[in-house]
Amino acid sequence: EYSRIKNVEIKGIPRKAEENLHELVAKIGEKVNVPVLPADIEVIHRVPIMNSDKTNIIVQFARRQLRDSLLEKCWRLRLNCSDLGFETEELVFVNEHLCPELKRL
Repeated sequence: EYSRIKNVEIKGIPRKAEENLHELVAKIGEKVNVPVLPADIEVIHRVPIMNSDKTNIIVQFARRQLRDSLLEKCWRLRLNCSDLGFETEELVFVNEHLCPELKRL
């Protein structure tokens, strides 16, 4: 679990053919008033979900403090895809990136 301490998992964002995940996370930060610069992101990628055609986005930040600020603001302000420029109203969830054992709890 310690290796995921700077990570978030973003759910609900549709996949685009030519997407820039760094820009997408920066836009989320902008919407919740937590600036996210490209240098703030160490790793970002999509991961498949079991038994689904959707994918989540895993982001590893350079600093845990930034991750915590983003999580807190996203929990308070309920984002949906239209806030980020998508045509759907589906909710966007930004959560801690938990290991599979803890997700089942």
